[in-house]
Amino acid sequence: MDGEREYTRTAEIDRLNRIIDEAEKYQTAEALRQYARKLSEEGESNPETADEIKWILKKADWMDPFINRHDPIFGEREALIDEVFLYKKRL
Repeated sequence: MDGEREYTRTAEIDRLNRIIDEAEKYQTAEALRQYARKLSEEGESNPETADEIKWILKKADWMDPFINRHDPIFGEREALIDEVFLYKKRL
């Protein structure tokens, strides 16, 4: 019975960690969107700023686990997102 309980506990921990990871990705995507909105409100209105806002929003959609948009540079989210998060945590 202990082996089964340990397996269940490990499975629950893995499941919770995946959900926490997805929640962090969602929060980061939302933070990018909020930053883009603020930049739109407060930044200079010019083509360069508009391009930057579009770029930020595309990356937010790529990062968002509910949207999971394909990115032409990064590819599919799952292929690179962990690398992006690990890099961010090292900073």
